[in-house]
Amino acid sequence: MRRDIDLVVTAAAAVACACAAFVPGLRVAGGLLLLFVLPGYALSTLIVPARGRISPLLWTAMWTAGLSLAVAVLGGLLLNLTPAGLTRVTWAVSLAGFTVVAAGSSIWRRRFGAAVSVPRWAPVTRLAAGYAVAAVAIGGAAIGLAVASAGWQHSPGFAQLWLVPGQNAAGAGQATLGVRSGYGGSRTFHVVLRRGSVAISSWDFSLGAGQTWQRTLTEPAGQRLTAELTASQQAAPQTVTITSS
Repeated sequence: MRRDIDLVVTAAAAVACACAAFVPGLRVAGGLLLLFVLPGYALSTLIVPARGRISPLLWTAMWTAGLSLAVAVLGGLLLNLTPAGLTRVTWAVSLAGFTVVAAGSSIWRRRFGAAVSVPRWAPVTRLAAGYAVAAVAIGGAAIGLAVASAGWQHSPGFAQLWLVPGQNAAGAGQATLGVRSGYGGSRTFHVVLRRGSVAISSWDFSLGAGQTWQRTLTEPAGQRLTAELTASQQAAPQTVTITSS
């Protein structure tokens, strides 16, 4: 049992981290362990070749991180094809389940399969420490660049136009006309309302980011209404057509 204590702890930690993924205060820590450590370590005890002259600690760390990321990526792709999809629940359960299965397979192999030597933890050399520091620095820089670059990509913006038929309390036909600005700054809008092919109303207004403009119109039932929206710096107008109730 003692030679398998690392795998038992790994499997138990995977289950604990899967549960922690749903606790706000522990979500990040549990997710990072499931993403970078636990699945890769369990799998590394099954498929990692002999380490040669590299420090055991560095060798294990490299394979643990690499295999963990590979499992997360491939697992995410497979989950995305399932009806349940890729969600926090399926992601946490699949990674934890994979870790438990890999750890159990490795325990079985150690006991009943081919002999597998458990590496001894040799002292970390300066070269190994340098490699580890460089790997952490490169990984940290990559994560920082990814976070920063996400803010550099700005959406071109958009505007939402709607024209919804309905009835008022007296049962008369009406329609709700509205515009919402999804642009980053202030934009000027021009809306034209047509009954059939005849323009019956028009509005000019300005909206800031996230602001909404709306009007309720009373129209006889059965009328064909078309709203056309033109925004400043917009290539083509937007239109929507309904038949009033």
